[in-house]
Amino acid sequence: MLMQQIQLLHNKWEGIGIQIPQKHFGLICARSGLAINGIQVLGGVIDADYQGEIKVILLNSSDADLLIQAKDCIAQIIIMPVYHGPINKGNLPTVLTIRGDKSFGATGIQSGANICIQHPNKQPELAEVIAAGKDNVVLVIRPDQH
Repeated sequence: MLMQQIQLLHNKWEGIGIQIPQKHFGLICARSGLAINGIQVLGGVIDADYQGEIKVILLNSSDADLLIQAKDCIAQIIIMPVYHGPINKGNLPTVLTIRGDKSFGATGIQSGANICIQHPNKQPELAEVIAAGKDNVVLVIRPDQH
């Protein structure tokens, strides 16, 4: 599929700017009407100390050209808090998942897989997957249950 172009039907920028609260950031996201038609917002993070004009980078991955007219709604911004808590380098997560540190396409689970089960305020327990179902629902058995 070839990327199609996005054409602006006006050439005068209105100049959009906002003041983002300290310890927060803005995340520019696509509007659902554009997103469902293959228009994506790239980049999109605005720091609280940014004082310039807010611009939106769009990518058209659809089969059709997109015409944007003045005052068309093309994006939305979500204001979110920045995490300022501790980051413990090298520590394992407090909740171990079957996926663990595996990346893209790694959520498939098979019978016979060895896993760890983590209960709140307890040590992880070893277990084995004995059945895997839809949506990663699994049946496990712990060694002490044999």
